[in-house]
Amino acid sequence: PEISAVYSLNVPHIDDPCSGTSFAAPQVTGTIALIMCKYVANALKPNAVKAMLISGAKQTNDHSNMSNSFFDEKIGAGCVNLENLKDSECIIYMGSNNSSSLVNSFVYSYDISLRRNDVLQNSISWFTHIDNINRTVDTSDFNIMVYNSSGNLVASSSLGECNTSEFVRYKATSAGTYTIKVYQNGTLAEGVVSEPFAFVCNII
Repeated sequence: PEISAVYSLNVPHIDDPCSGTSFAAPQVTGTIALIMCKYVANALKPNAVKAMLISGAKQTNDHSNMSNSFFDEKIGAGCVNLENLKDSECIIYMGSNNSSSLVNSFVYSYDISLRRNDVLQNSISWFTHIDNINRTVDTSDFNIMVYNSSGNLVASSSLGECNTSEFVRYKATSAGTYTIKVYQNGTLAEGVVSEPFAFVCNII
């Protein structure tokens, strides 16, 4: 929200950096349309498209804002960048069948080889469950943990509950095989027995 962006589309009377959702929405929507055309298998899976959009975001050095400084590293805020998806290590659409009530119960893992200074961007996204009768919104909660070849935790997502995506950006300090693990943080949303989520992993 309210992150300024360089405007260079040569539309009359608009030549300064702009900000806000009204400026971002058409650009993000256009990118989503391109994703749906290019990756047809995921076109009808909104959580897959969302995970791709987040994991492909380009980190910006200038997050200046017209009113106050704001940048949310945790959700992958930055410039949408379809080019970042061309080298995606994997795009997997999975389902979590884990209904354990234990916090941080293991759901899924993926191994990836990184060179020193490679930047890993990994996201998952899942659905929101709405109870129209009680007008409540239920969301499950997942976390992403990244471990180096020695088994040490080097990065993790940090969004709290009441969200439907998680994101990790990590710059490898050494070459090796890293393991990305997805954990179910607590129980699934009430009434949900299988929570489909999209897993997208990029090396930028």
